[in-house]
Amino acid sequence: MYDVVSCLLSRDGRSVKLNLSKYSSKPVMRHPDDGRREVALLIETSKTFGRGVLEGVARYTRTCGNWTILTDERGLDDSLPPWLKRWQGHGILLRTSRPDVLNAARRLKTPAVFLGETLADAMPTLKSDDQAIIDHLASHLLDRGFKRFAYVGLEGKEWSNRRRDFLIKRLAAESLPCELFEFKPRQGRYDTLPRQQDRLVRWLRTLTPPVAIAACYDVMGLRVLNACRLAGIAVPEQAAVIGVDDDVLLCELANPPLTSVAHDLERIGFEAAALLQNLMNGAKQPRRPIQIVPRGVTTRQSTDVLAIDDELVAQAVQIIRRQACEGIQVQDVARQLRCSRVTLNRRFSTIFSRTVKQEILRLQIDRCRQLLQETDFTLQRIAGLAGFRHPEYMSVVFRRETGRTPGQYRRATKSNG
Repeated sequence: MYDVVSCLLSRDGRSVKLNLSKYSSKPVMRHPDDGRREVALLIETSKTFGRGVLEGVARYTRTCGNWTILTDERGLDDSLPPWLKRWQGHGILLRTSRPDVLNAARRLKTPAVFLGETLADAMPTLKSDDQAIIDHLASHLLDRGFKRFAYVGLEGKEWSNRRRDFLIKRLAAESLPCELFEFKPRQGRYDTLPRQQDRLVRWLRTLTPPVAIAACYDVMGLRVLNACRLAGIAVPEQAAVIGVDDDVLLCELANPPLTSVAHDLERIGFEAAALLQNLMNGAKQPRRPIQIVPRGVTTRQSTDVLAIDDELVAQAVQIIRRQACEGIQVQDVARQLRCSRVTLNRRFSTIFSRTVKQEILRLQIDRCRQLLQETDFTLQRIAGLAGFRHPEYMSVVFRRETGRTPGQYRRATKSNG
């Protein structure tokens, strides 16, 4: 980089005197003082998660942020880029699996927001809500009538352990057990060699079908599906498999296609950018990690099954799922099945420990939650889409079931995930 010391041009324009300083081999990256904020994005471009987050950051910069972006192609395990050590920008959005990169970013003393599954002490953190992930996952499997569960995780990973513990707790509330299997680290990485897969195959053969298997993330879900094939276990008839991340490419490549919990990646990126803007403006960093609720479960063939021995109840569940938000009543379900309401409720309650009416309301409330979180629809429109005749009745039921009014729920989910 050259610095101009003097530049003199004669009045007639015929002579120029130009003095330059000597070349510096260690340039300092500068930014013009034009009110724009220069932000470095150290977020992986190699995975669906990182690209989804970047979409949210891009939406923020288009609508709210007067930013100049500095980034390059990255992987989650990449080292700190050399240029960052002499960079004089305003803020950093960081996602990494390497502690040394996280610590180096801290030492820069630049406002930064960490986006990761491992909580970063002393740095503002924004992440997907693991408990909400498991709530979606467990509800999806419980709704299909499963009574036997298993979890496949990664030993020593905090985020995998949190999901495991949340799942065990959720199932314990239903008096249901959960079998556990963990891939073990080998030389600092997780061993995917045949002997680990063989160990997984042997473990799968000890499970009693039908069983629902939750994988800590989609890559592990693919390993479980491959192991089921090697073990001669039919998916989803004998084992339903679900992952986390909803990496569409991976899930669709799986055989059968993998059901997965979808993060709200764009919102994570948008909220992280908004938080960084506040920090660059001098705001205090939040005391706790900000957690964003996931979008929900993307159902594919790997869980497209009902683990219900009672054919009448299985048919009732299918009818309720299709028509709950169309205003269907208990008598309508019984009429379609050509049985009495008493018989239907008795057999349904034996399987699910709730009545048919409670199941219809549960699905209607779930629909209300989704619409309140993802849209700006009026309560009257939401009531109609969820199968309620009157928004006033919907509000009463919603508050009774969730402890919050529809307005309170909308404000909470849109402000803090």
